[in-house]
Amino acid sequence: MDDDAIVRMLIYRILSNVGHQTVVAVEGNEVISVYCDAIKARQPFDAVILGIKNAIGLGGLETISQLLKIDPGIKAVVSSGYSDHPVMANYDFYGFTSRLPKPYRPNELTDIIRTML
Repeated sequence: MDDDAIVRMLIYRILSNVGHQTVVAVEGNEVISVYCDAIKARQPFDAVILGIKNAIGLGGLETISQLLKIDPGIKAVVSSGYSDHPVMANYDFYGFTSRLPKPYRPNELTDIIRTML
């Protein structure tokens, strides 16, 4: 999830190019809806990547809070350019599995997903 269309496109391309089925979302309500639909279809997601802030709708903190209620075992990466934000230093306290500071290189994204899975 990212509110920047270019970032969403890049994430999609990077992960798809290494064989991951990838779905992108603009904001948290969309993520929650897609995540629930995937569970109902018995095709749950292996991981999610959430930005902290979102200019369009729910940001990452609100989204992970809701997703943890749906799936306490969720694997979630917080990704942000706000390196001084408390969640980037204490991501696990907020329910995230890992963090990915922006900007990052494609191999950093694929490495973190590979490590989580």
